[in-house]
Amino acid sequence: RDFHTDIVVIGRDVLKDALPVAGRFRTVVLDESSGFKTRSSLRWKTARKLVKDTPFVWELSGTPSPNGLMDLWAPTFLLDKGERLAPTLTGFRSRWFRPGQQLASGIITEWILREGAAEKIHAAIEDICISMDGEGRIELPPVTYNTVTVPLLPAVRKTYETMKDTLVVALDLIGETHTAANAAVLSSKLSQISAGFLYVDDADLRDGAYDVLHKEKVSALQEIVEGTGSPVLVFYRFIAERELIRAAMPRLAHTIDEPGILGRWNAGEVPVLLAHPASAGHGLNLQHGGHTIVWTTCSWSLEEWLQGNGRLARQGQQHPVVIHSLVSPGTVDEAIQERLTEKKSVQQALLDHLASVL
Repeated sequence: RDFHTDIVVIGRDVLKDALPVAGRFRTVVLDESSGFKTRSSLRWKTARKLVKDTPFVWELSGTPSPNGLMDLWAPTFLLDKGERLAPTLTGFRSRWFRPGQQLASGIITEWILREGAAEKIHAAIEDICISMDGEGRIELPPVTYNTVTVPLLPAVRKTYETMKDTLVVALDLIGETHTAANAAVLSSKLSQISAGFLYVDDADLRDGAYDVLHKEKVSALQEIVEGTGSPVLVFYRFIAERELIRAAMPRLAHTIDEPGILGRWNAGEVPVLLAHPASAGHGLNLQHGGHTIVWTTCSWSLEEWLQGNGRLARQGQQHPVVIHSLVSPGTVDEAIQERLTEKKSVQQALLDHLASVL
């Protein structure tokens, strides 16, 4: 396609449309650069071609290393062609990380920072990076985080413990057997139980069918909706959660993909807006429609957590923001919350260091 304008704005998932004129841009600005953290993704490979012969490249992000410092290599390569961290990801790993957990096949599933490596990585990129918080620059609303405890029913707790201990649980509801073949699937299964359901194993044959186990989180959400004076933005992890919520609140709950819904939300006309953080966590200004967020079930993604909360806790918000997390005690919910906090500390150390060199 031919571009004959001074400024071109294009979505990061359609960057390929700009490749025919790659090299003609004097400056390329990549917003939400954490979206380019995976070197094997088509998005990153396309961006690499786009910036290859571009004199000036800028990246913007509020979450530059959402899962730890390993995420820095790919976005930084787009800036300096591998000059500071390493020309290859393999070289970056071997220089500053050591292998952690491994599968029986020998595949490494965890990389651990070597002693003193974090500080060296910070120093390596400080000449091309700048970190600025909003204090004194933009006015952000105060934010209150609230954990809402949602205990599992005894029968559900038994199912949860059985799944956790044996990876297989037989449910008598419709005679289905749910299995967890590995740790990643197990984690998802445990989150499903906490959320109130279990997808059946043959989801491809049953179109994502699921067994309802309880509605405790839905009830907790209803109490929050009834007790707050603000429209509520609800972030869910699973489609089944969205369906359970809509069934419980058919007149109140709307999904973010409905035509014209963003305008209605920001006009204060939508009592409950349901959104998945992976699709609604970037680029949406929702701060005019409400100041209450509820996370029914969190994923392991710090980026989704931070960006999702930023839909309301942003400049232009006129009220203090309250962010509720529904957490079932003694479940993977607590582990996810703790892990998100750990990830944030890794990222915050980077941001704090870059701010200190200004």
